[in-house]
Amino acid sequence: IISKKIKSARPREFEDIDTKKKFSNQIEKPVLRRRFSAPDLSVIKAEGTKQEKMDAKSGEVWKCIECVQDKYGGEIYIFTLKPEFVLKNSINQNKYQEKIYNIFPAVEAPPELLDTALNFTADSIKGLKKRLAPHFSTERQLNAFLKDQQPIAKFAKELNSLGYSFKVHKSGSYFSAPSRESSIARWEKLREKNSDLPKLDVASSEGVADDMTFVEAYFIHDALLSTGKEFLHDHMTHLIPTICVILSQGKDYDKGKFALYQVIQESYRKIVLAKNVLGSGDLNMASEELANAKKNINQMEAALGSFVDTVSSDISIGSQGKLKIDQHSMEKHVSNLTNEGGLWGGYWNRRFGDDALKPESLKELWKCISGIEAMYDEIRKKAN
Repeated sequence: IISKKIKSARPREFEDIDTKKKFSNQIEKPVLRRRFSAPDLSVIKAEGTKQEKMDAKSGEVWKCIECVQDKYGGEIYIFTLKPEFVLKNSINQNKYQEKIYNIFPAVEAPPELLDTALNFTADSIKGLKKRLAPHFSTERQLNAFLKDQQPIAKFAKELNSLGYSFKVHKSGSYFSAPSRESSIARWEKLREKNSDLPKLDVASSEGVADDMTFVEAYFIHDALLSTGKEFLHDHMTHLIPTICVILSQGKDYDKGKFALYQVIQESYRKIVLAKNVLGSGDLNMASEELANAKKNINQMEAALGSFVDTVSSDISIGSQGKLKIDQHSMEKHVSNLTNEGGLWGGYWNRRFGDDALKPESLKELWKCISGIEAMYDEIRKKAN
């Protein structure tokens, strides 16, 4: 069911995926509401001066201050933490937390997380703890934080070789991240030393993809990398965790990705099918239930987008060749998604306003959407 705009870029080892052929005769292909400027979602060259390129990549928390040519190709972008978010007192800390709440899910990592991920070695642990101490109330909290970050931190050397770095100077905190071209070129250098590693498939995109486009791109590529203000978010929240999963799995990564694909694809298929048949008039549904499904199916698309967003930022997914996700994961995700006080709940209220569904209503909608598939199968059987 992949749109023609991205169909040409097939999954690397997914020749046995038959989703498009299996369902192309049953439902209409969804229209992609956001246009990618390259037919295969390949590199999209940023136009303009060096300063314009830097300004385009500045985020909400981090400002791009330099762009240097990488010897392997592409560029390395250097960022510094904006002054209002530098940890000086509780006021600055509160400002950061408030900003994260307001920009979620497009969050940007705090310096302590980047410092840990990119500088966590046996030789540097003493200095790292000293720098991180002001961020934690007790040493126990600090040690717990360091333990949680170990799945990424154990690949600090590899991440450094891929163009990522974090440095602390008197003048501020600095983070560097590679362009797409640089990421892929440096990854190939890494593959020369480890033949078990697959190719890295990173798609460039302008701006922000809508929910279903984001999901569709995840089926085909390892990660998306924005050329604009979400450049940092995509690196910090999606590309770095994905790289760590690939490094941990090696040649088994494609197998794990395919298993995860199947879980997400099932939910995707249900939503696309429901969206295409809700207006057919053939479904045996109460008028109120039908009207509710039509009105709120966009929230179901958003729920699936948030599910993929969560999965692609979780380094425990697929770690060591094991999948910590089952066929009920979408149902579990929906059940807790819009809880009051949570980041996703806050995002839901900002995005959907008075129409935002509460957890129980969203769960009921998912049951309804899931049930439509069985109804449609029954209709087809009678028609044949």
